[in-house]
Amino acid sequence: MSENEAKRKKIKISIDSLVLTRDILEKIAAAIDKNNPRFELNYLYIDSTNCVATNTRIMTIFEHGQNINGCFFVHGELISKALKERKTKEFILSHNKIECQKEKDYNNIFSLEEHELHAYVKYEMVLKHETPQELPFYYKENITGILLREDILINPKYIPDFSEGIIKIKDSKSPICIEDGEYKIKTIIMPIVDVFSHYKEV
Repeated sequence: MSENEAKRKKIKISIDSLVLTRDILEKIAAAIDKNNPRFELNYLYIDSTNCVATNTRIMTIFEHGQNINGCFFVHGELISKALKERKTKEFILSHNKIECQKEKDYNNIFSLEEHELHAYVKYEMVLKHETPQELPFYYKENITGILLREDILINPKYIPDFSEGIIKIKDSKSPICIEDGEYKIKTIIMPIVDVFSHYKEV
């Protein structure tokens, strides 16, 4: 048995489902990398505690608080298709399947036949980083200014669409965490580090 096969056998795919609102699903799915050759990054990962998406530059984590045994994956392309159903307010997610709940009796279902299991990234290690400084923001536009004040540079396209929340910082070289004030969705972003900074004159 190969190492990858061994990892897959350790993963217990859940037969449970998870219900997410449009607002939450849109915020989480923004971090999915649908074209990464590391196939596991093309998926939203759901385990007993969290929904996780990453493209290696940012990671989004949401503690769902629902009863899920084991874990399952939903491909990013399915999520993109489901979110185009503009009248849908809630989505039922299960392994490689999304059901769009509508006000009428009829629901749209998007699914994939592919059932290969993937060993997902160890996102728990990211959560273990200490962030002793917590800075509140009240508008999305505040985020860049707060980070610049702390000498932290990040790519603007990775700033999440959060209207208010908390920025958690350790130092200018460590990952920062931007937490949404309403849903407690965490977006972890690697800062842009100036590798020549120690050569510059003070």
